[in-house]
Amino acid sequence: MKIPTSLVEKSLKKTGYIPKPISESLITNSPTFQTPSKWIAKPKRIASDQRIQTYSEITNNIYALQLLSPPRLTLLSRITVPRSFLIPMHFVRNNIDDSVNFKYFVVPRLEKPKSSLETTEYYPLDYSTLEISGDGGTTGASKLNKIQSLNIRELDGSVGWLNKTARVIHNLKLDQLRNSFEEMSDYEYKSTPDSSDDQVVGISFDEDCKYVFEHVSTDDKSGTIFTYFNLFTLLQKEPELYSQIKEYFQLLDKTHCNLPVTDKTSSFISNLYTYSLFMERYLRDNTNRD
Repeated sequence: MKIPTSLVEKSLKKTGYIPKPISESLITNSPTFQTPSKWIAKPKRIASDQRIQTYSEITNNIYALQLLSPPRLTLLSRITVPRSFLIPMHFVRNNIDDSVNFKYFVVPRLEKPKSSLETTEYYPLDYSTLEISGDGGTTGASKLNKIQSLNIRELDGSVGWLNKTARVIHNLKLDQLRNSFEEMSDYEYKSTPDSSDDQVVGISFDEDCKYVFEHVSTDDKSGTIFTYFNLFTLLQKEPELYSQIKEYFQLLDKTHCNLPVTDKTSSFISNLYTYSLFMERYLRDNTNRD
């Protein structure tokens, strides 16, 4: 097939490329020409029994699940981290408190955005950061602190902070932990895992230890990291939930136990880890101060 001279000149002028003549042999030898059904037919669906439904190494690893969440940018530090370590927030018009001059408030986002125009701002998963986000007070609303004000200058400083925000998010995280524990209560706890390959976490009720959670390396050369959660410190202000969990494990004279990570327990362990991250700095600072 001969290409018109005018098209060649235009192509050469714009891109510097001269198209090559297309011969009949080039067309007939093309895989698309020889086997058109291969290229126009819909791809075959993989049979369900041939699909990889899940990766047990990931689904049974609470840390991997947290790290594999989509990356998001934090409002305060402009650092990108996995979404599991952040709290979604958004701006809403002030229909809450007429006594203040704020046009907007920063509040937790409890539902997914209804349109692409709605923005979500992410805050660190940290109770202490939320507690000092305003200029002070435990009730009502206040100005954002200077660091946050610098990050949202586009709203002309007319954004307020509800001083109960930290407590509200705390209650949400605590409810998630409580609900996941109630779901796990049907699981028959065993002091030893069914398999030596099962991942386990430590649940401690030691009143002499002040840590919230800690990662401990095993004595062998495998490099395995073992995690202990100290519920005595973590739930010191939640005595009812603390007693329920302690009664569930039936420790008698022991102060700690091992909980295997299974389909029945993974939700509770994941929420326990998230709640520990959320409260760790606040509890550590207040415990040391006491």
